[in-house]
Amino acid sequence: MDIEEVKLIDLEIAKFVFSKREFQDLMNTKALRRPECFYELWTLKESFVKAIGKGLSFPFDSFSMKLDSAGWRPITENNEIYYFRQYDIDISYRMAVCTKNNNFCEEVKFLTEESLSNLMLSVYQN
Repeated sequence: MDIEEVKLIDLEIAKFVFSKREFQDLMNTKALRRPECFYELWTLKESFVKAIGKGLSFPFDSFSMKLDSAGWRPITENNEIYYFRQYDIDISYRMAVCTKNNNFCEEVKFLTEESLSNLMLSVYQN
């Protein structure tokens, strides 16, 4: 899972963190939509490298993400199947989740600090 705030960014960084194909796709989108697309792609890629247990040590430019009829897919050398889900949580944020099973919650639930504390206490007490 990854969540990022959409903010102004120098899109030149995309040349170094995305594959050539992804960078080209990004540059082919409308200029006003590019920052949003950058973060959509970034969260998808980061959720994937976390799912495979590599984290940010796995170079983002070593694989590409592809959108097909089944949804987003990483293009990798192994044939393992991963599933992705993107959630709209706020106009200023992008969130993506990646798993090896296709079992996602339907919505993101927001917790206050107090409700999270209570939840943690009940888990700890049981």
